[in-house]
Amino acid sequence: MPKIARYLLSTIAIVVLAAGWWSSSTISTANKSIDEANAAIQAGNELALVAGPKIGDLLSEENLREFPGNRSKLLPIAQEVDALLMKCADQFQIASDKFKAASQSKVKQEIIDYWSLKEKQFLAFARSKQSYAKMALIIADETISEADQLNTRIIEIGEESRKHGVESEDFNTKSEKIMTDNPSSFEKS
Repeated sequence: MPKIARYLLSTIAIVVLAAGWWSSSTISTANKSIDEANAAIQAGNELALVAGPKIGDLLSEENLREFPGNRSKLLPIAQEVDALLMKCADQFQIASDKFKAASQSKVKQEIIDYWSLKEKQFLAFARSKQSYAKMALIIADETISEADQLNTRIIEIGEESRKHGVESEDFNTKSEKIMTDNPSSFEKS
């Protein structure tokens, strides 16, 4: 074999190996982002499970009926719930960011589309938890001096949170459709 042919074959082999390594590295980076997103989702869900009953107790009928006379008693609970929900929102924001990072990878388009929808889903979910945190802290608002005012604000903030929750569910439904329509793209090899 002529020297130039061996040189060309060696160069082609090196290029093919480098391309394979680059592709494997890209997929590995995407998988790492997805693993980190899943861990953040789990952490966010655990925080939400702790915060849920606490916000329910905070905004119970009895507490709302006694408002504003019980504001000082409720304030530490409201601050705790706010802190839990903001940590929860932070975890869902991390998940959103990790899905965004994964969607920048060179993989099949349907997987990129799926991850992009998951990014939007968890961003909306984070916003929903931030709204719930605002709902908890509304107890501290000194401009609210009657239970009816508090109820009105809670309903307004609850509607904002519900809107983000519906948006999150819409993105989830769309992402699940992509997965259902392209099962071979989501099979583990």
